[in-house]
Amino acid sequence: MFHLGPDYGIHDENNRYTYLFWQSIHRSVYLSVRNPRMFFPASHYCFCTNRNATEVTREEIDAITIAMRVARHAFLNRFTVIRLSSSDSDLRSALGRSDRSFPHWVWRETREIAQAVREAVTRGDSIFVPTPDDLRVCVKSIQEDRRKPQAITAQSERFKSTAGGCECPRRSMSHRACQKLHRLQTPSRSNIRRTCQTVTCGTLQRRRISGNREAGTRTPAAVKCGSMVLTAGP
Repeated sequence: MFHLGPDYGIHDENNRYTYLFWQSIHRSVYLSVRNPRMFFPASHYCFCTNRNATEVTREEIDAITIAMRVARHAFLNRFTVIRLSSSDSDLRSALGRSDRSFPHWVWRETREIAQAVREAVTRGDSIFVPTPDDLRVCVKSIQEDRRKPQAITAQSERFKSTAGGCECPRRSMSHRACQKLHRLQTPSRSNIRRTCQTVTCGTLQRRRISGNREAGTRTPAAVKCGSMVLTAGP
């Protein structure tokens, strides 16, 4: 027995799969509406495939249950079109498959019979059974959408472990490469001290050279400033 429970008309994120059952909706209610006691979801899901019903996993059973609820939602939303395209005999046959007895409905009109079929499917006394192909397509879509957040999470974790927490604009670089890049971009204190000494000594040397030229004296062969030695020509 496959019991879906009553439909409360709640719209959730799974209702976006209703378009996948458009072929099943246009079938006759004589084929699509069944008694839940006579429906086996695993066997119906594996129909016309090389798989056995015992090979269906628990994850697939969960997705099949969601797909059956989505199929019922699509059936109830399009029931006006279904009622207009169904014959009186098909509607009465579908109503007779319900767990409830309707002996006083024999002389009712077709419109009332159709409303009774809709209420039976809504309560869960009868179930709308889509084609196996539509059911498998919906189950596959549900499983793929479930794996997407997991794949995104795994990719983000892999990126964090590769980057090593380094805030480098080139995220594909390793942590060691990022450290080397930061060392090259950030000057050290020794390099800054050497640069300052070079600029100071160069300024001092130019001043001495210009002063000696004005005085008519010869410039020294070398000028020593700090830890650096600079040579000057005549």
